[in-house]
Amino acid sequence: SGEPVAWPGHVPGPAPTRVFETPLPAELRDATGTPITVSARGTMSGAPATLQCRKLWGAEPGRVESWAGPWPQDVRWWDADQRARQVLWQLVVRPDGTDGVVACLVSMHRSRVQVDAVYD
Repeated sequence: SGEPVAWPGHVPGPAPTRVFETPLPAELRDATGTPITVSARGTMSGAPATLQCRKLWGAEPGRVESWAGPWPQDVRWWDADQRARQVLWQLVVRPDGTDGVVACLVSMHRSRVQVDAVYD
């Protein structure tokens, strides 16, 4: 028996500390202000530059300082009725007008972006 192998598409640790029961709507954009898209093969249309999440820090988008991902996932692949594809990122965002940063887990499903969790 060898070392355990991670699931394909898994998000590396650490685990987020606060997972939202209902994910928070968000907008993820590149440096030109264009919404990020991800191809079926997991290729991004551009690098994440801003994340807007009104419920976390208000109307102004935060600047993405660093990111990891995207990790494509085939959610509930065993259930033909509920199977879905999504991608995940870990982002460190500096909300406009603040000195602090917010680390968050962001997902995209059918071009809809949301913040699923934060790392406090």
